[in-house]
Amino acid sequence: MGDFKIGTTTPPVGNIKLGGRNVYEVYSGPTKVWPSCSDIIPAEITLGGQIWQNKNSVVTAKSGGGNISIVTSSSAWNNAFTSNTPAAAYWGFNSANANYGLYYNIHCLSAIQPPTGFRVPDSTDLATLANSSDTGSSLSNNDCGLWPPSVNTIPDLNTAGWNGQGRGYLGIDSSGNVIWNPTVGSGSGASARSNIWNATQPSGQGMYVFQLTYSGATTPPQINKQLPTYITLLKNFGFNIRFVKDAVTNTGLYGNFTGSPDDTQSGTPNVYTQTSQTSFNTSNNQQNRVATSIITNSTYDEFRFKAKINNGSFTMNSVQIFAYSDSARTNLVAQTNPWTGPVAMTSSYQDPWGSLTLSTPGTYFLKVSFNLTSSGQQGYQLTLT
Repeated sequence: MGDFKIGTTTPPVGNIKLGGRNVYEVYSGPTKVWPSCSDIIPAEITLGGQIWQNKNSVVTAKSGGGNISIVTSSSAWNNAFTSNTPAAAYWGFNSANANYGLYYNIHCLSAIQPPTGFRVPDSTDLATLANSSDTGSSLSNNDCGLWPPSVNTIPDLNTAGWNGQGRGYLGIDSSGNVIWNPTVGSGSGASARSNIWNATQPSGQGMYVFQLTYSGATTPPQINKQLPTYITLLKNFGFNIRFVKDAVTNTGLYGNFTGSPDDTQSGTPNVYTQTSQTSFNTSNNQQNRVATSIITNSTYDEFRFKAKINNGSFTMNSVQIFAYSDSARTNLVAQTNPWTGPVAMTSSYQDPWGSLTLSTPGTYFLKVSFNLTSSGQQGYQLTLT
């Protein structure tokens, strides 16, 4: 990327005109010198209860090993599609445009290896983004001048930090040649858009994508979120991929008051849907209880203890959490300091009565020891956060 100045000043987009029309890009030979487009520093942002990467993917690793091919011609792109081969390309077949992200064919959706914990967003993920309180403008970045210059007047432009750029998609014309669409600045700029692959695809013709689209019909103009978007075109187009993962939630796993058998859980903690729980009856006396679970922790490193009352009365007096590396629970890895009460419980789960942090993901054999005074039925919940 070069640098373009008038005197000592780099002009903003929209301030250079040829006749009465805006100039959107200036090149010196094959090198783009204006507007300057600095790379986006990778980060994770939380939107609508999800965690998104803040820039389009350039990942080429495949989940089964090997790499997605980077193609540099129309024929190579078309051959990859017809042979069901995952392939991607840089905008204009030029790696200098890596800041826009790679443009992937449809075969990459099931082949790409996302970063640890992330995934290619499906219809549910993209609907959550589309229905979030974040506007399309707040998701859009015009640092590279890819949206029409009028978007720079939008007050909340890129305030969410998602960095959606109006760099369009890789299309195919009637002769089978790759076209890079839209060319920013053509006409009113109304064709500028950002397109993100949806992992959920129809079985027939067409493609599902998430779009940010420009509208200059309002003052100030808008960038709108569009989902679901069904594009009734051939499937050999190319779009960007943006990875997402679930934000930390308090979806729980239920343990066992007797400690036999253990509750065994593994995988990604916050997708557990187990809803049953063990209850017990007591008289008005003090009880010492032990709850145990085996948990394979692949994403989160903090374990909390929750409890509630089903009926009667319930007072929590003390709680201590232990984590072991063996099923006999002899090799202690970590433990909390004893929490002491008493606290009267309600019919809703309350926490925390102890929070145990484990720095290394792995399989842990947990034990929760607690003392309570109660009458009626009680339930407890082990929750990953």
